[in-house]
Amino acid sequence: MLIRKGISSMKLIILFFIPFTIFSQQSQRYLEFMNSISPVDSSLVIKKYKKGEIKETGKEYVFETEDFFYTSFVGENLSYFKSGALSRKTTFDDLGIQLSNIYYTEDGQILQENLTQKLDTSAKTAEDFFDNTILDITTYSKCYSYSFKLCKYYLKKEGAYFNYKKSGVWKIYNPDGSLKKEKSY
Repeated sequence: MLIRKGISSMKLIILFFIPFTIFSQQSQRYLEFMNSISPVDSSLVIKKYKKGEIKETGKEYVFETEDFFYTSFVGENLSYFKSGALSRKTTFDDLGIQLSNIYYTEDGQILQENLTQKLDTSAKTAEDFFDNTILDITTYSKCYSYSFKLCKYYLKKEGAYFNYKKSGVWKIYNPDGSLKKEKSY
């Protein structure tokens, strides 16, 4: 998101829902680009539900280009259910790209894990990157489901995404853990 300079009272927060992992392999080109940009400001973010319970915590950076300010979450971002239980744990890199994203049930079971395997960019300027998010992203996803028959969560499917489209072989499992089918993309 961007904010045109001069509109200082407006503050927009970018929350990317792109899945990634802390252990991603960032290309040399991506690392060089990331090191060429530095934030001009940072702040802690704490959002609360109407009754005062913490809804979300994290940190954001502000980046400046010739005409705009861009804000994005960085580091660890935590979201909570109204009960106070963790609902989502997301880790962002220093440019606001998700490195990992894990969703939980209210009783602490993992529902979905999205982990980055590789990041690359062809962006040459900060404006190109933030306006167009020119990225090649490979992520790996695991989705869990509850079996009422077995009274437990199980790995339902897993596979890779390349630029947000299913890629390679995806595996789908039965509740007992046996392979149900494989599908190629």
